[in-house]
Parts: sequence; C-alpha cells; structure tokens
Amino acid sequence: MAVFLHFVADSLDGSLARERNLTSKRGEFLDQILDAIFFAVLPIGIGFSSYAIFEVVMFSAILADLHNFLIMLWILLRKKFLFPGIGVFEYHLIFILGAVLSYFWQGSILTLGNYSLGWFDIIVIIAVPLSIIDFCISASKLFGELENF
Repeated sequence: MAVFLHFVADSLDGSLARERNLTSKRGEFLDQILDAIFFAVLPIGIGFSSYAIFEVVMFSAILADLHNFLIMLWILLRKKFLFPGIGVFEYHLIFILGAVLSYFWQGSILTLGNYSLGWFDIIVIIAVPLSIIDFCISASKLFGELENF
C-alpha cells in the first residue's frame, strides 16, 4: 500500500507544480533525492522480509539508483529530462506487482539451485536485464551527444 501511495504522490507532485506554475529548484531537488532514497530503502525492507532474496532485491535497488543518477546526468549535461524505458514509474509498477503477487501467492514459485524464488524474485530477475539494457542505451546516447558538444 505504501508503494502505491508513493507512486500516486510522486506522479502528482510535479504535475500539479507545473500546472500551477509553482516549480522550483528545491522542488526538483526534493523530487530526485526522495526518489533515490525511496528506491534504496524500499528494497532493503523487502530484502529483509520473507518475500524476496536479499541479494536479488539489492541489485535492483542499485540499478534503480543508477537510473536515477543517469537521469540527473542528462539534466545536468544536456538540459534534457530523458525518460528511460524502465525508470521511476516502471520501478513503482514492478514493486507494486511484486507486492500484490507475493501477498496473494506466498511461498516459493520456482527453485534454482539452493534458491527458492518467490514472485518478487522472479519479477525482479525478469526486469533487471531489461533495465540494464535500457541503462546502457541511455548512457551510450548521452555519451554520443557529449561527443558533439
């Protein structure tokens, strides 16, 4: 429920600020830093729960914050807010889906070696390679644009 509430609040705050012409540098800072904190703290909580394997979820947290950092670089270096294919919005959806499926269908879904994977693990394992590809494409684009700058 907390992930869903954060998702709604995070989606609305910037839209409302722009609509009412109330944007500020402090607001931009708070939006980015709170996203980074959220995507670091939430996976830690999930990782310590019985819903997911700690290492799998921690890797996704690092990747989410790397995406956030790359967005910052786009803004800082090129003055563009480039939405990644798998970004903050998609990470919210991944965590919401994982939470809902884990709540209704608890326990192991698949066993790989010594690991018993639940819904959260499976969703993250599917999303991580896609996210890595997206991150590399975006970083490569930014690097290419800086070459001509």
